[in-house]
Amino acid sequence: MEDSLSSVKTRYITNKNFPVNVISVGSATLGENQRKGMGRQSESKTQKKRERENISKAVCALLNSGGGIVLVNISNEDFSYKKHSLGLDIEKDLSSLIFNLPQADYFDIIQIKMHLYIFVKTWSSNNRLPRICTLSVGLFHRSFTSKRAADSQQVMDLIEKKSKRKRVCFSRSDLDKEKLDALCEREYLHLDEDLELSESDVVEFKDFSTGKIETRLKEVIPEYISMFGNCKGGYLIIGVRDCGTVKGCGKELSKLKIEDLVKSSCEKLKMYHLHDCFMENVSYSIVIKDVYDDSRKFSGYVLIIRVEPFCCLLFVDDPQSWIVESYNQDINIDQIKRLETHEWIQRMQKEVIDPRLELQFSKLNISDRSSHSKPVYIREGGESLLDIQKNLFGDIGGRITIKPDTLYNELCREHPEIIKQLKEHLPETEGVLILSRSWAVDVGLKRNRNAVCDALLIATNNYPQLYTVFIAEITQKDFNHSNLTAFTLNKKLVSIGCYTGKLCVIPKPLNLLKENQNPNFFWPSIAFPKTYILDNLENTNELLQSVLITLLNFKTNLSDMIGIEIFNILTTEQYEILSKNLHKSRHLFVHGPAGSGKTVVALKIMERIANEYDCSASEILYVCENTPLRDYVRKHNLCEAVTRETFMLKTISNIRHIIIDEAQNFQGDWYKKAMKIHRAAGKTSVFWVFLDYFQSSHPYETGLPEVENQNKEFLTKVVRNAGDIYDFMKKAMTDIVNAKASDLFLKNIMERCECPHSVPGTCVVLEENLDRQEIVAYIANKCKEYLDKGYSKRDIAILCNTASDVEGYKNDLIEKMRKDSLNNFKDAGSILDNCIVIDSIRRFSGLERSVVFVIHPVPVQAEIKSNILLCAASRAQTNLYVLYEKSHFVRRKYFKI
Repeated sequence: MEDSLSSVKTRYITNKNFPVNVISVGSATLGENQRKGMGRQSESKTQKKRERENISKAVCALLNSGGGIVLVNISNEDFSYKKHSLGLDIEKDLSSLIFNLPQADYFDIIQIKMHLYIFVKTWSSNNRLPRICTLSVGLFHRSFTSKRAADSQQVMDLIEKKSKRKRVCFSRSDLDKEKLDALCEREYLHLDEDLELSESDVVEFKDFSTGKIETRLKEVIPEYISMFGNCKGGYLIIGVRDCGTVKGCGKELSKLKIEDLVKSSCEKLKMYHLHDCFMENVSYSIVIKDVYDDSRKFSGYVLIIRVEPFCCLLFVDDPQSWIVESYNQDINIDQIKRLETHEWIQRMQKEVIDPRLELQFSKLNISDRSSHSKPVYIREGGESLLDIQKNLFGDIGGRITIKPDTLYNELCREHPEIIKQLKEHLPETEGVLILSRSWAVDVGLKRNRNAVCDALLIATNNYPQLYTVFIAEITQKDFNHSNLTAFTLNKKLVSIGCYTGKLCVIPKPLNLLKENQNPNFFWPSIAFPKTYILDNLENTNELLQSVLITLLNFKTNLSDMIGIEIFNILTTEQYEILSKNLHKSRHLFVHGPAGSGKTVVALKIMERIANEYDCSASEILYVCENTPLRDYVRKHNLCEAVTRETFMLKTISNIRHIIIDEAQNFQGDWYKKAMKIHRAAGKTSVFWVFLDYFQSSHPYETGLPEVENQNKEFLTKVVRNAGDIYDFMKKAMTDIVNAKASDLFLKNIMERCECPHSVPGTCVVLEENLDRQEIVAYIANKCKEYLDKGYSKRDIAILCNTASDVEGYKNDLIEKMRKDSLNNFKDAGSILDNCIVIDSIRRFSGLERSVVFVIHPVPVQAEIKSNILLCAASRAQTNLYVLYEKSHFVRRKYFKI
C-alpha cells in the first residue's frame, strides 16, 4: 500500500523555539459541519481523507515516540475550536489511537489565529492496553460467518495462543465433507443450482457477478486468506450467492488469468513466523469450475479457494502504526516512519523477564512506561532510587533546594552573580534546582563553551525549566544549543527515565550581563498548556525520579548476554565521581575493590570527556593489561583501546586524554610515558587511573607512584557479586591485609568496603583432594545443570591458574561434554559470544560472568595467592565454584563445605 503521508514533514526545528518534536501536516479544513460539506465531490472527498490521515498519522507517531506537537494550518477562516469540533472523522481516528480513553489524558488542543496546535503526550499502556498505538493492524480473523479486522490486543492474544500449541491440522469437521469433495470433482456447475451448502465459520460465499472482478479479487482474496489462515482454515467460494446458489463470475477472463490474479494477490500477504518456527509459507489450493445455463451457454466460473490454517500470522499489509525516528543526527532532522510488521510485533510483545535479572535486580517503572522506553533495573536490596534521590537532592518538601552542594559552593566562589541571578528566577514553591557544569554533557551532547553552567528546575506549580547561563551575549547558535539540550532531555526522560506524564522541559537562556539579554531568543508566543505544569509534590517527585534514572543510567553488559538492551543505574558514589569538575580533577586515581564498578566508571568518564572537550574516539586512549578486556572496551567505540605492552612499544599520536584500567597489574615505565603525553596535551588533558591493589597479579614493581603521591577517589560498594561471594572475597581481602600488616592504606580500603545489596548466590569451595578427571566431571555436570535451568553458554566461565593449564582442561572438557553437544569453548576474547569461556585467571581480569568455575587458583609466587584467589572469585556475579587439585591441596577451614 502506498503511504500517503509523503506530504508530512517531520523535523526537530532548530530555528524555532520548540524543545519537542513538531510535525507540520500542512493545511486542513476543520469543524464537523465544514468537513461534512467536503464529502459531496470526489476531489473534495479525497482531500478530506488525506487531511484526516495526515493528522492521524502524525498524532500516532508522536504517541509512539515520546509526545510532541502536531501543527495544522487551518484552511477555513470561519473555524473556531471553542465553537466547532475538529470533525467527527478526525476525532474518531484520534479516539481509536488511544483506545477510547478520555481525550484529556493524551491531547491538549490550542488554536492561535489560523493555526491549530495538538499537544500529544507519550503513550503509556499501564500493562492493560497494547504497548503502542495503531490505526489499523492489517490482519483479519473469522467470527461466526463474518470477516473481522483484528485489533492490536487480538493480535497479541493470537500470538500467545499460537506460541503455545503445535501447528493446527486442517479439519473439516464442521463441513459436509462429501459435498465439498463432490463439488471439487465435478466437471462443471449449473447456473442457479443450489449447492446445498451454507456459510459458516469455515465457508464464505462471494457473488462477484457485477463490477470489475479483477479489482474485487485483488481487494478480497488477501483479506480472506489472512482471515482463514489465522484461524482454522476454510473455503472461499466465489461466484456463488449468499444463499448458496450458483451465479458465476469472470466470464470475460481465462482460467489462467484468474489463477494468476489469485497467486499475485496471495504473494502480497505478509507472513510473520513466530520464534523458532520453521514451517512452510501459507498453503492454499485453487479449483475453478465452469458454469453453464440450461442451454449450455457459458456463464462464467466458480472459484473454490481452500486455505490451510497458517502456522503463525498472516497480515494483508503492515500495521498502520508510525514512529518518529532520527533521519540525520548531524543536523537534527527526524522523519516519520511506518513500522514494518516484524518491528510492530517486537514493540507490541510484552517483555519476558529473564530469571537472571529477577534474581539480581528490581525493575523500575515496569507497568507504566512507554513502549519505546528502555527497561531499567536496580540491584535487588541495594540502594533504592529514593535513597539515591535523598543522597543527591535531599528533601524537596517545603522549599526549593539547590543541589549538588559541591557544585553550588564552587559556583558561589567562582561566579557569585550566577547564583544570585538564578535565585531571582526561583518561584516560591517546593522542588529542586539541579546544577550541572553542562546538562548537555549529562544527556550525551557536546558542551557549549560559551555556557558557564546549567540549572534544571523541577518544582511544583511550574513547568520544568532548564536555565543555561552564558558568559557573553547570547547568540542564535547558543539558544539553539540550549534548545537542543532541552529537546534531548525531554526525549531521554521518556525513553530512559520512563516518565509517562505530560512533559516539556522549557529552555531559559540567561546572561551574566543582564543588559545583554536578548528577548528574541526567548520562549515564543505559543505556550504549553497548563496541564504540563507539575501541579503537586507527587508529580514533582515522579519527574525527579525520572531525572535521576536519566542521569545515572548505563547500559549493562547483561544486555549482550540476554540479547535485549537493558540499563542499570549508577550508585551514588559512582555518580559523584563522574560528576566531578574535570577541569579540577584532570589527574585522578580511582581506587575500588573488585566488583565496585571501576570499568563502568571508566567507560562513562570517556563518554563525558568526548562531550566535554569535543574530541573524537581516536583522541582518548584506554590502556589495560589484558587483551580480552581491551577487546571488550573497543566494542563500545569510545576510545583507542590498547594493552600496556602495545602502549609501551608503539608511539600513539593525537592523544589528548588517557584512561588506565587495572593499573595494579602493570609493570615498567608506563606511568612516566603516560604523564609525558598528559602534560604535552595541555591544560585540558584528562588522565585517570583505575586500580585495586587487592587484585595484584604479580609481586613486582607496578610503575605506579606511591599512594601518598596520588590524588585519590574511592569506590567502596561492591555491586557486582552476590552476598555469599562477597563474603568469600572479604575473607581473601582480610588475608591480604594480615599478610601486609604495615599497609594501613589497604586496611582502610577493606574497612570501608561493603556489599550494599542482598542478592543471593552460590559459593562452593571443594577441598576434597580432587584429581583432574574428578574436576572435569564436576564442572561438566554443573554446566549441564545450569543449562537445563535456562542459563545459556554465555553465562559460564571456567578459569584456570595458568595459560598452560587452560589447554589441558579444555581438551578434557570437550571430550567429557561432547555427548551433550556442550563442546563450544572459547577464550576470554569471545566474552560477548554465546559460548563457554575457558581461560586463565589473569586474562579474565576485568571481565565477569554469572557462573564461574575456578580451577586451582594457586600461583607460583605464594605471596600473591590470596590476591589471585580474590581476582578469580570476583569474576562471578552469582555462582562461584572453586576447585583444588589433589597435588596442591590446601585446607581453608573457613570455607569448608
